[in-house]
Amino acid sequence: MKIAAVIAECNPLHNNHARLLSAVRSLGFDAIVVILGSNFVQRGDVAVFDKWARCRALLACGADLVIEMPVCSTLVSAPDFARNGVYLADALGAVDTLIFGSECGDLSALQKAAERFESEEGALAIRKELALGKAYPRAVSEGLSGLLAKEGITETNLFSPNNILGMEYLRSGKKMGSNLQFQTISRFPCKEGESGATQLRLRMKNGEQDVLKKACPAAAAEIFETSPRFEKERGEMAVLSALRRVNSRELLSFCGGRDGLENAIAHAALQADSLEDLYMQVKSKRYAHARIRRIIFSVFLGLDRQLTESLPPYLRVLGMNSRGKEVLRMANPKIPLSVSLKKLEKTGPLAKRFAAAEANATELARFFADRPLPAGREYTTPVIITEQE
Repeated sequence: MKIAAVIAECNPLHNNHARLLSAVRSLGFDAIVVILGSNFVQRGDVAVFDKWARCRALLACGADLVIEMPVCSTLVSAPDFARNGVYLADALGAVDTLIFGSECGDLSALQKAAERFESEEGALAIRKELALGKAYPRAVSEGLSGLLAKEGITETNLFSPNNILGMEYLRSGKKMGSNLQFQTISRFPCKEGESGATQLRLRMKNGEQDVLKKACPAAAAEIFETSPRFEKERGEMAVLSALRRVNSRELLSFCGGRDGLENAIAHAALQADSLEDLYMQVKSKRYAHARIRRIIFSVFLGLDRQLTESLPPYLRVLGMNSRGKEVLRMANPKIPLSVSLKKLEKTGPLAKRFAAAEANATELARFFADRPLPAGREYTTPVIITEQE
């Protein structure tokens, strides 16, 4: 059985996600495993639909098995996000190839750039740019472009976000000595009426009529239209309240380093009347916007650096079809695997902390929902099992 894995957040799943899954299948893979981000996403925000709605949509649109990337492993920097996703794909003990979408579609160029990351010269160049407060993609681009040009690699879009994430997947696989193969597929252009995830979320927020039907596969749109929808504006007062209850010294356990960001956040939290206001007060050339958002939501969720810097301690299955069940039967997992969070939390001290953080995050996500939601969903929502199409 030839098995591929894809790491995704699907926030939300749209037509190009479905096209990617279809393209993976066309490469001859018998089953597709998706490592899916949790209810809070890497960019530092609440996911627009919860992980169970996105899992159902994935299973309806080509995935066979959906594994959760825990919230402690999702709300992190791009390099750590990539590391955690590759680790989970490898730990399942069944995946042959990790496949990712990229703007360039050129695995060789991405591999050469990833090698430059690992060089002392490349790492130093990136650190210098980060020290100036540049966002990670820009720091990588400006730090490495000159070095790669000397090797004849001059693609203008090499350092776009998905290419950089692809480089991080490649670096992570090499660092952990994984036997995973890697393959990339060029990202698909949006057709008329469609959008990428960022624009789609904006169109949804602006109340555009039938936007899900225009931009998402029909099966996914049907699921999303009846699912709870989450927006940060609904819960921002809860986030600000949490921030106002911690001081700058306590913020250090979330920020990392002593670059003054903890003081900037503590000061702004007492004055801001919205999250966007807070972000704008703190943002500067020294502090990247994405880093600020992740830290603020980590404080709100209680995810200190001991949690976010740890590798995920278990594999939790969110959903599957019959092919997914077959993948699980043949898997040789390297870490505990289960559909039950209750069972997984008993597998070790770190697993207990990860499970508690997951349950807490899902409880706090209720602040952002467009309807009342029951408590305890992490322990009452059953694994999703669908019929294979």
